[in-house]
Amino acid sequence: MMSDQKKHEKIIAVQLLGDFVVRYDGDVISLGRNSGAKFLSFLQLLLLSGAEGLSREAVVEALFAEETLANVTNSLNNLVYQARMQLKKSALPAETGIRKKGDRYFWTSPTPVVTDVAQFLEAMTEDGRVTELTRLLSQEDALLTIPGDRQRL
Repeated sequence: MMSDQKKHEKIIAVQLLGDFVVRYDGDVISLGRNSGAKFLSFLQLLLLSGAEGLSREAVVEALFAEETLANVTNSLNNLVYQARMQLKKSALPAETGIRKKGDRYFWTSPTPVVTDVAQFLEAMTEDGRVTELTRLLSQEDALLTIPGDRQRL
């Protein structure tokens, strides 16, 4: 017998601004004991990349820039393996994980993922403020790179 109540859709809500927090159906999810900086940074980069995925080159540049090439491949493979294992052990849906296609990594989940960053950008786009924000950030970048007097453009 079907209930008259609308079925509650579960989501994975990710807070990337401020403290990194992952929630599933409202509950904070522990991502295991491996909460090292590279592991958390990898997950954050992966979640930020969205449907475009995260290139191997971007991961190496962001997380392994100080390592020798021989160590990078090993370290990256180990990081991805550990991330997959931690996700399997977490309270996230069983199908949640990391998929590699070509040289790109993708977050996979049957459950919709909502990030605060995506919500912020969507809200900014709705009323045209992204253009203004981009202009202001460009000015700030210009101020940082122009030698001498740092007056507003």
